[in-house]
Amino acid sequence: MQLLRRSGQKAWVVAVIVSLCAVSLVSCRKSADPSNLGTFRMGEKIQIPGGLVYTVLEAQWKPSLTESGGGRPPKDRYLFVRVSVTNSGGSMQGIPPFQIKNTSKQNFMELTENMEDVSQYLGVMRMVQPAQTEQGYVVFDAPIAAYKLHISDGGEPGSEKFAVVDLPVMLE
Repeated sequence: MQLLRRSGQKAWVVAVIVSLCAVSLVSCRKSADPSNLGTFRMGEKIQIPGGLVYTVLEAQWKPSLTESGGGRPPKDRYLFVRVSVTNSGGSMQGIPPFQIKNTSKQNFMELTENMEDVSQYLGVMRMVQPAQTEQGYVVFDAPIAAYKLHISDGGEPGSEKFAVVDLPVMLE
């Protein structure tokens, strides 16, 4: 009888310890960033709420805006990111601006001025018809480093949600 009581007490103690450990692990876990829709790799399809589907096709560093070396010189270096955007929704949609962030959380917005000579530039006023795909380059002026491309859901500033794409450093 005493043996049964001891094994019952042992099981109860083990159950309490396991429960405390579980509660401890849950309470120590970082809360997820509600503005992050996920982190993706180049080449993956990224479904954004609202119907736009993005694919980041390539990223390359260049010393000038054009192949002939024309255009304004960069402050640092130009990062060309080629993206494909498909509208899977039922109405025309705009493609929001892109931004990149480095490991220090320094933010760089895409360039929009004096881009008329950039071959295959995605444009500034970007509208996509239903069931259509737009493809082209967005360009940033930033120091050479690894970045994360932030793709907005187009929500109100301060309540936007972003998908994040890792852009490794790849020099020509």
